[in-house]
Amino acid sequence: MVYKLDNPTLYFDGKKSILLEQFPDDAWEFYSGAPETTQQEYYKFIPTLYRAVDLRGGAVASMPFHIMKGDDEYDSSASWNNEVGFMPNPKMLLRLVEMSMTIAGRAYLWRERNIAVSKELRYVLPTSIYPIIGETEVEGFKRGNKRYKADDFVYFWPPDPYVELGPAQHYPGQAAANACGVLMNVDKFSMQYFERGAIKAMLLTMKGAPLPAERERLESWWKNVVGGMRNAFGAKVINAEAVTPVVIGEGMKELENVTLTRDKQEEIAVALGIPMSILFANAANYATSQQDEINFLTKTVIPECEFIASVLNEQVFEPMDLYFEFLPDTLDAMQEDEVARADALTKLISVLNDPIFEIAAGILGYELSDEQWDMWHQLMAERKERAAAVAEQMQPKVEVEPEEEEGEEEPEIDAAEYVKADVEKWKEESYKRDLEQWKAKSLRRLLIGEPAAITFTSDFIPKWQNNEITASLANCTTAEDVRAVFASVNGNGHHDPTVELIQALKDATAALRETADGA
Repeated sequence: MVYKLDNPTLYFDGKKSILLEQFPDDAWEFYSGAPETTQQEYYKFIPTLYRAVDLRGGAVASMPFHIMKGDDEYDSSASWNNEVGFMPNPKMLLRLVEMSMTIAGRAYLWRERNIAVSKELRYVLPTSIYPIIGETEVEGFKRGNKRYKADDFVYFWPPDPYVELGPAQHYPGQAAANACGVLMNVDKFSMQYFERGAIKAMLLTMKGAPLPAERERLESWWKNVVGGMRNAFGAKVINAEAVTPVVIGEGMKELENVTLTRDKQEEIAVALGIPMSILFANAANYATSQQDEINFLTKTVIPECEFIASVLNEQVFEPMDLYFEFLPDTLDAMQEDEVARADALTKLISVLNDPIFEIAAGILGYELSDEQWDMWHQLMAERKERAAAVAEQMQPKVEVEPEEEEGEEEPEIDAAEYVKADVEKWKEESYKRDLEQWKAKSLRRLLIGEPAAITFTSDFIPKWQNNEITASLANCTTAEDVRAVFASVNGNGHHDPTVELIQALKDATAALRETADGA
């Protein structure tokens, strides 16, 4: 605790006492809500708190990082060369900074340097540093009886809504203090219970009004007879008429409240931002464990890393024209999350041309700019136009036969020739209709991001031509390519060119025979 006067700033050393009313209300600043010794005892004796603090420190220490100089990488955790010269072991330094902020609400690094350059950033005990804070800035620090300049230390003060400038008054370790106190008292009760021979606390009552010396003799005798584990199972004889033991305490039976202990452990986990499945390795399944790990990184570790990086940049690296940056996206857990997001994005793209895309994008958390939404709406409008055009092309055309003029006689048509011509016309129309349907299907597949080449079965498109079209569609990447493929075959009819080739070979063979006969 310190109190501030206009000049100088005085520190309470525990030797002199003053009246609080001598100073205004704003003269006092509390740098920790609980005594430092209490926080240290909790960290020392409460396994849950110790493990939680260690997990946070280890997570920050294992986070990949690099130092940039402009657009070039100056140094990185993957192959650390200590190019800056004053961080020989950055992982240990980062670990201690995070652990100190978690358990003490502040962290300090001493700039060990000579006149020219910094030699090393060295971690110092946070409880040994006392900041000297002016009205608007940090004026310096005090350690022991020595005063230091403000830039002699790199100080990490996590944000606190109840502190304008200075160390945080509220921090994870303090938030977990009550739960730690309950667990510590339970442990102490158990330890003391067995230290007194597993005997409940009790009063020894005596008849009459015994003298003080008699009471002290009885108390000493009782402690020697039944106290301690060496007498836990011993048998002693006492005069029940003279001394009557009265039980006033409880035993181990009353400590079987597992729910209480579990609740306090959960409170510690919540205060330090660590999922229970990570702190106690009790995840219900692998998927839960994975999600809890990602939550721990995104909700606790990465924000801590960003804060530490901001302090290092402001106080250390920016004056050196360098930039310190953590790289959480390179972690395996985050990579798996990116793979899942990429898979979701792929599925989302498959419905890009569907109105449901807008709803799906919102559910998955993808935020598009106004310009991107305008592009999507334009794409949807073009898709509707193309679909309407395809539908119009696929509509059968009804030909209206011209009215016959009076007086004209219909020419006589051979019935067989008429039927043959009608069949050929029907085949030709069916051939063209199948081509249009094939083209429409290929265009639809291309619009949803799938290959344009599909297997199309038709009784009117020859197999040779079917193979040619399928091979050509395999190289199509745009709608124009698809239309070009079908435009090139649309007027070729459904006659197999091999038939003409065979006929030409037959004619050539006949001509050769006539020439041979004439010779």
